[in-house]
Amino acid sequence: MSKIKIGVLIPISLIILTLIGCNLKRDNQNMMTLNDKFGFASILNFNFHVQTEGRWFFGNSGILISGPVPTGIGNPFEGEIKFSDFMLLHEIHDASDLEDIPESTLVASPNPDNSQAIINAINWEMLSSGEDPRKTLSRFGLDYPINVENLVYDFEKIYALLLRRNESRVISITGGFAELYGNTGTRIEYELFYLLEMGEGRKEHIYEILDLLNLTEDEGAVLLRQSGSYDAFVFITNLMQEEGLSFERARRRYEREISSGN
Repeated sequence: MSKIKIGVLIPISLIILTLIGCNLKRDNQNMMTLNDKFGFASILNFNFHVQTEGRWFFGNSGILISGPVPTGIGNPFEGEIKFSDFMLLHEIHDASDLEDIPESTLVASPNPDNSQAIINAINWEMLSSGEDPRKTLSRFGLDYPINVENLVYDFEKIYALLLRRNESRVISITGGFAELYGNTGTRIEYELFYLLEMGEGRKEHIYEILDLLNLTEDEGAVLLRQSGSYDAFVFITNLMQEEGLSFERARRRYEREISSGN
């Protein structure tokens, strides 16, 4: 039986370590352990509900707090919650949605505040990394683009998808981006988050560059990823604008400048 500490925030980095430390079953998606399921649902910023000793507890972003179901939050309850089973629900509207669920069953559901951001990040990541998302997802029995319902009804397939190359950094970035930006986060913001370059004004500057070059946000996101950094993107796109160079030629010029120390 697994235990959850109540009233203790779990930083995203620790969640990642928890997931990696679990007995990962990448070759058999039907072999997820309880800890795998809880760890992965935590990374996906799911909400949690569990009943123990006749009391329901609600959790959000790695915190479990006593209080009414589903959104009321009371005083932190110090102790441990034990769970022996795991269940996914697409939505929880009120307490009636949790009727007849046995005690010690951990109920997880997508967080409506950022579940769409999770989906966007997964879809964007495949596009930015140069994959054909339709071919990639078909290998896991999924269709492109994936949606919020896939997080619930294809939970183990999504798990296998994100662990296909043990991409722990991509997983942490997906959850971290969603937690920080919520459902309104843009693809450019995702790329800057991926590059760990979320400086003030950078997003606005990138959109200005895209307007000058008549590029869409999706096109700009791919170029930003391929550039490897915000500074490189600015240098390369400046050459594209001023000298009419292609992206590849401008990138080679940038690499020569860097290697020569200029």
